Amino acid sequence: MSQDDEIAERLLEGSPYEQAAVTATRLFPLSLRWKISVAIVTLAYATLLAPGLALRRDVIEQLEPIDQPGDVYLPGLTALVLIGVVSASVAGAGLAGRQRLRARTDITVEQARRALRIEDFLMFFVVQGAVFVGVPTTVVVVGVVSPAAVETLYAVGVPVYRRGASFAVDARLLSAASGLAAVALVGLAQLLERRTT
Repeated sequence: MSQDDEIAERLLEGSPYEQAAVTATRLFPLSLRWKISVAIVTLAYATLLAPGLALRRDVIEQLEPIDQPGDVYLPGLTALVLIGVVSASVAGAGLAGRQRLRARTDITVEQARRALRIEDFLMFFVVQGAVFVGVPTTVVVVGVVSPAAVETLYAVGVPVYRRGASFAVDARLLSAASGLAAVALVGLAQLLERRTT
């Protein structure tokens, strides 16, 4: 079956949601399952933050003045990761809740289009969360793999591990919370998917 035939079949015989998906302009043309998966992977990736800092504790202590042993887990970049984890968690839960609407057949095509726009809106926050988690966590992971890269960043004036001036979150708590949020989102998505079938 050609792609044109498949589109025509969805327009003529598909659910209102399938019809809307064919005709609506979408910013993120991914399936709902993929959108939820991006949120879950983002949350799971944030769990690497604390282990990455722990593995390079010696490098951090050389590059930054540490007053107390736990300060190594309080770099300013944790605030960004916290925002990303909250964003991905809330938007991911919202996307998981949208599964129930997709299964409904009593909605109109216009209501389904509106639902797709809401999914795109929520996905924007998942992507924002992925960036806020991904960039700082990747810098920490690069520091684990190549401490020389972090020293080079410090040499050019990019203090990766500097403690947050006004706000920082303990990376150990943040990693644990993001892991729990990932597991909770997996469970929520599966629970709601089962209820719709």
